[in-house]
Amino acid sequence: MDSRIGRRIAYWRSRRRISQEDFGALMGQSRRWVQALEGGQRQSDPRVSVLERAARVLQIPLGVLLADPPMRQCIDGVELDAIRVALQRYDVLTGTTDDADPMPVTELNARLTHARAAFQSGHYGSLGRHIPDLLIHTNRAAARLRGDDQPAAYRTLAFTLELTEAAAVKYADADLALVSGHRAVAAAERSQDPVVMASAARHLADAMTLHGQPRVAAQFALAGPRRPSRPG
Repeated sequence: MDSRIGRRIAYWRSRRRISQEDFGALMGQSRRWVQALEGGQRQSDPRVSVLERAARVLQIPLGVLLADPPMRQCIDGVELDAIRVALQRYDVLTGTTDDADPMPVTELNARLTHARAAFQSGHYGSLGRHIPDLLIHTNRAAARLRGDDQPAAYRTLAFTLELTEAAAVKYADADLALVSGHRAVAAAERSQDPVVMASAARHLADAMTLHGQPRVAAQFALAGPRRPSRPG
C-alpha cells in the first residue's frame, strides 16, 4: 500500500481519538494489522473495499484518504459535534464526570497554551482533540478546587470557553459561539479578574455579531468592563 495512504489513515484515526486496537476491532482486524496498514506494508495495491471501510469507520469521504490533505485542516462536523456534546453535558458543567481528582491549574494552563498556539498557527484540526478534553478538565477543576485555586481555575475555564467560541466563529457555528461566549462571561465573573472579564465580554460580542446582533454586541462590549463581578 502507498505509505501516504497509511499515514492519512493514522492521521484521521488520531483526530478521531481512536486507538490502533479499537480501530482494528472496528475494522474486524488486529492491532498488528493496523500497524502494517498505517505503515504501508499491507499490499502494494490497496483494495478499495478496505479503504471504503476505513473511511466509514473514520467518518470521512473516501477521497480524503486518496488525496493529500490541505496544509491547514479545519475542524470538521464530527469534531464540532464532539465539542458541542462536551459543552452541553451536565456532568461536564458540574464537574462530576468521574471521581478523578482535578488537574492542577498549572497543568491545565499548559494544555490550554498548547491548544491556543495550535489555533493561532492555523492548525485548527487539532482543536477537535484538545477542546473537549479541556472543557471536561477545566470544568472539573472549577467545580472542585477551593481557596485561591478556585478563581484561577475559573480563569482557565473562561479562556477555554473563549477558545471554544473562537473555534465556533471560525466554523461559522453561531449557536455554539453564542453558548460558549455566554459561559465564558459567567466563568470570567467567577474568576473575579477584570482583565479576564473584559476578554470574555469581547468574545461574547464577537459571538453576538456572528449571531446577527451587532448593535447589541457593541452595547455589551462597551458596558462589559463596568459590570460588577458576581460574588464567588
